[in-house]
Amino acid sequence: MASASRLCDAPAMGVTYEEFAAQHRTQHVTPFNRWCAVVGNSLVPVAAVTALTGRLKAGAALFALANATVVAGHIAEGNLARATRDLRQHPIWGVRADVAVAAATVRSALGQH
Repeated sequence: MASASRLCDAPAMGVTYEEFAAQHRTQHVTPFNRWCAVVGNSLVPVAAVTALTGRLKAGAALFALANATVVAGHIAEGNLARATRDLRQHPIWGVRADVAVAAATVRSALGQH
């Protein structure tokens, strides 16, 4: 039942981005999930450039790998359903908040806060 309560506390459509981002950070508690966000989010632009340079299959494979990496992190943390619902409700904010989590993870690893 613990996962059911996690599903119910997803942000509503009327919240501000700052409130959404704060909620989003609670979905990236473990280092594994945060680093999955770093790797997955970093692969997306590489996949896009690869596809745009005419290597569509390689671009699609990289995009699939990027998404599989992000999904793996959320499965490991036990919040895939909530993360998927949040992304569906707020696609732009979801990507923006995920990139912010990844950037904060890298800055923290480099000793910058």
